Amino acid sequence: MGSIVNAPDNPQIPLPAPVKKVWNPNIYIPAIVIGLVLLWYFGRGSKDAYRAADVGVARFHGQLNQGAYEQIYDDATPEFQSHGARADTLSFLQKVHATLGNEHQTKMTGFFVNRTTRGTLVVLTHSTTFDRGTAQEQFTWRTSGADAKLVGYRINSDKLR
Repeated sequence: MGSIVNAPDNPQIPLPAPVKKVWNPNIYIPAIVIGLVLLWYFGRGSKDAYRAADVGVARFHGQLNQGAYEQIYDDATPEFQSHGARADTLSFLQKVHATLGNEHQTKMTGFFVNRTTRGTLVVLTHSTTFDRGTAQEQFTWRTSGADAKLVGYRINSDKLR
């Protein structure tokens, strides 16, 4: 048995035209609207958390300048308080203040907002000028509405080594 190869007496059967995909607005428009609403909602919440943390940094520096170390400790989260003994944390804050002096100017150099089922964590990094030197500070805050509670504090300065 032979095969048929486009013989002149056997014309080739034309292929059907490709099917054009039709843009169905009933599917795409609601999906786009839902996506935009979610972006707005989470973006707005992140901005509120960032603002609360930024206010927390100003409060922290004000308390540090006044020597209100116990207030810093008492206002912090249990996570912060569990990093070490109360006396050690207060001694550390006192050493920072005694070595560097009062804070005069701070500039945010970075931030990160992480929203989870356990709440919103905001990490702010600052370059700060004190009476007797400069330092890089990193604050971690747990925010709820306009309230920010300190979770972690790190400071790096040549004066503290």
